[in-house]
Amino acid sequence: MTEKVFRLSCMLIAALCLVHRASAAITTTACTPGSDTTCEDLDANAECATGADKCSCKNGYKANSADDACVKDIPNAVCTPGSGTTCADLDANAECATGATKCSCKAGYKINSDNSACVKVLTSNCNADTDCSVVSNSMCETTCKCNTGYEESSDVCAMILNTKTCSSDDATCTAALANTACGTDNKCTCATDYVKQDAVCKVGNEKICAADGDCLTNAECTGEANAKKCMCKSGYTFMDDMCKVQNSAQSVVISTGLFVVSLLVMLQNFV
Repeated sequence: MTEKVFRLSCMLIAALCLVHRASAAITTTACTPGSDTTCEDLDANAECATGADKCSCKNGYKANSADDACVKDIPNAVCTPGSGTTCADLDANAECATGATKCSCKAGYKINSDNSACVKVLTSNCNADTDCSVVSNSMCETTCKCNTGYEESSDVCAMILNTKTCSSDDATCTAALANTACGTDNKCTCATDYVKQDAVCKVGNEKICAADGDCLTNAECTGEANAKKCMCKSGYTFMDDMCKVQNSAQSVVISTGLFVVSLLVMLQNFV
């Protein structure tokens, strides 16, 4: 055997050994803690933990299905709030929340299907509202978006009314939510003749409207054409910017008042 052939043979044998070692199963490979780099040679995120005799993946990682690589496992990473960067090292949008013992995704983010990354919820593809539910006040319309009355702010949905800042120009508010204006505190508020209901502005009681949907819950748009107004439905009365169920005491007061008015009219006609 010539020297050239001998060297090639040695190189081939060495290469085969490296391939074998690289493809070895991580969790069944024997190791001795602190004495060699067997585990690290298999995967940079593998280790021979104290007291172990087999390699394993480091905190925040798990062996893949082939057991030949360590992959991220964010929600099972053990952490201590405020004591290190374990979670942030795995993903910039992961954190060790107050009182937690394992990493989780920050507000506005959710873990992906294989636990390897925190993905932004808003603007991500979805099939149902539940796909977006990690972010409060969101909904699914092909992609996750904020409900009416809310807008994206720091990756979550923030209420526009009484929260969004504005100058003296109402345009900032109306561009974000209909029937709004810039209030004296430089925060968006409901425009004149409108009242806040949940996160939107509805036509107030006895104010001009075009359809029932313009009015508050338990109110309807009624009256003559071109002069319709929102009025609380029968059995409801307008209180605290809402149409509330009329209780028995209110009914007695209203009935008594109507009786007194009718009586005064009759007496006036009699005189």
